[in-house]
Amino acid sequence: MNAESAYLFRHALLRDAAYQLQLPGDRARLHAIAFVVVEKMCGGRAPEPADAREPVDHPSDPFARELAEHAGFALESAGEDLRGAQRLYLRRAAAHSQRHFRFDEARELWEAHALLVEGGLRSASLESAAAAALRSGRAKNAERLADEALTVARSAGDRRRESSALERLSRIYQETGRMEPAERSCEEALAILRETGDTRAEGLLVGNLGIIHKDTGRSESAERLFNEAIRLSREIGDRRVEGMMRSNLAMLFQQTGRPELAARTCEEALAEHRRNRNRADEGKTLGNLALLQHEADNAVQAERNFEEAMAIAREVGDRRSLGILLGNLADLYRETRRVELAEQSFKQALSIHREVENRLFEGVTLGNLGILLFETGRDEDAERAFLAARAIHREVGAPRSEGIVLGNLAGLYQRARRFDLAARNYEEALSLHRATGNRRCQGIDCGNFASLLHVTGNLESAERHFAHAIELHRMTGNLTFEGIHSCGQALLYLALGRHGEAREAWPKGAAILREVGNRLELESATAEMHRACAEARIVPFDGS
Repeated sequence: MNAESAYLFRHALLRDAAYQLQLPGDRARLHAIAFVVVEKMCGGRAPEPADAREPVDHPSDPFARELAEHAGFALESAGEDLRGAQRLYLRRAAAHSQRHFRFDEARELWEAHALLVEGGLRSASLESAAAAALRSGRAKNAERLADEALTVARSAGDRRRESSALERLSRIYQETGRMEPAERSCEEALAILRETGDTRAEGLLVGNLGIIHKDTGRSESAERLFNEAIRLSREIGDRRVEGMMRSNLAMLFQQTGRPELAARTCEEALAEHRRNRNRADEGKTLGNLALLQHEADNAVQAERNFEEAMAIAREVGDRRSLGILLGNLADLYRETRRVELAEQSFKQALSIHREVENRLFEGVTLGNLGILLFETGRDEDAERAFLAARAIHREVGAPRSEGIVLGNLAGLYQRARRFDLAARNYEEALSLHRATGNRRCQGIDCGNFASLLHVTGNLESAERHFAHAIELHRMTGNLTFEGIHSCGQALLYLALGRHGEAREAWPKGAAILREVGNRLELESATAEMHRACAEARIVPFDGS
């Protein structure tokens, strides 16, 4: 230990000793003096926020936690004024931490505030603590806090707060892949809003219900709910929610094979956020637009929009969104074969997720890094990344994400000809997809499993899996994989000697792949079809 460090260590001990030597009453008076001095330096008492979660900025906000601590320690020598100040500055400190994306700190402060209040205010603070816990990837804590918020609201007879707590629980269930309770809680929250005539939040809740329907493959009802949410938000002049719902609708259009409509709707959402000067939502929607452009093979424009979205995230101090955007940009680099840039960006994204304790997206990014490693022939590293991602998803309680990783792990084992392991992982992935209502990924892994069953000679089971996969793709509007697995089904018919059915299935799959512009998959499938036709001593199919 060098001399300077030794001095600092002794200095801290001396300061603590000097503090402890003061009599409790004297300490309380010193804290009261410190409170008055700091508050005066910050321009006087901050106003009571109209909304506990979103107060108007005040110069004291960066010092609000310190002011709350001084007020709390001074209570022995002061009256109700400092007790009220403690409550005030705890609320403001929690909201300040939340605005600056320090979610663990925000959760701690909201919980501390909840201990000092009762009724609806207590429920609101617990719900805010739950939201902060979820943003930092602590789903179990979030669920506990939201349950407590709901119990407090019901005990207080506060129907508005009851609805809000139910909505929060719905989001937690959704994040952790429990779609049935998510839907029930959202519908119950919506029923309370309509019963009490509180239409202010109705558009947002209808939109959240739309997200649940989208994520469980009910595309038509999801589209109807998003449009209803846009109408409701416009009626009450909530342009921010209207923009958010347009962005969600755009992602649904992309998911169901309508890329031009998706891009146009996303541009409308972006214009809405710019009119409202909402930089945070503008950045998120720009990121969504970049994802759409990425899927439409417009890599240059997608990269430009990712970079602009990342610049906005840095500007507003949103490290969490920055990490997510970096991971998405890395995926773009991966698909455009810029391997070094992709790997570097994935690692930067992982560093940010660990910094902000976003465990869920740490797992997602590890899984995507695993895909890059798999594609570049580093199977052992890829397997380690997939297994680490799976462990995180199990830890945070995200079975939906775990199922996706298991499907990718199965693909790795299939290529390595570790067929038993591949089959076991496909079966487990499909079980999780069914449990979480993830019909889109269920269709993808069902079709991929069918390909494995074909390779291993289990042709009857392969036929059943292909048929079910194509049914799920049509249900969820997943044109790309409908095309891929229709071609796979045609190859299976060839292996079964049913050449007429093969000739009927092949052109349908090939036409879909041409329609969605997936040239690489079409070329790969066509090469396989030519090989299979040569083995069967028949002429290759028309429409290839």
